[in-house]
Amino acid sequence: MSQTIDWSDEYLVGLEEIDVQHKRMAELINNILKISYKHRPKEELLESMDMFLRYVKWHFGCEEILMKAYDFPDYTEHRDEHVVLINDLINKKHEMDKKILSVNDLYSFFFGWFGGHAFSADKDMAPFISIRISNL
Repeated sequence: MSQTIDWSDEYLVGLEEIDVQHKRMAELINNILKISYKHRPKEELLESMDMFLRYVKWHFGCEEILMKAYDFPDYTEHRDEHVVLINDLINKKHEMDKKILSVNDLYSFFFGWFGGHAFSADKDMAPFISIRISNL
């Protein structure tokens, strides 16, 4: 049985741009998982992970631009969390390359990684920025 990240409105943070990007992140994660479940060649898996890493870096850059533009007070902490999350992905890619994790381990990692990102810091950032935007 293959597990994927089921998109839910619970993942919405309230900023349309970020919500659309999060939904795309879930799609990219699911693509990685599907490749894993189908036992496709390692190169295909790593290529999908590279694409996901590029997207995540771009997404985090978008968030950081918004945080700076609207003077989000926890910008530094949020940016530092982005660095940790990217490093987690890079480490996971190395494990994928060495084939030292199972498909279930990969699912668990992505479920926690994605849910942790969308539910924690972004849930604090989005309302702050939304209020700042509406006050313009």
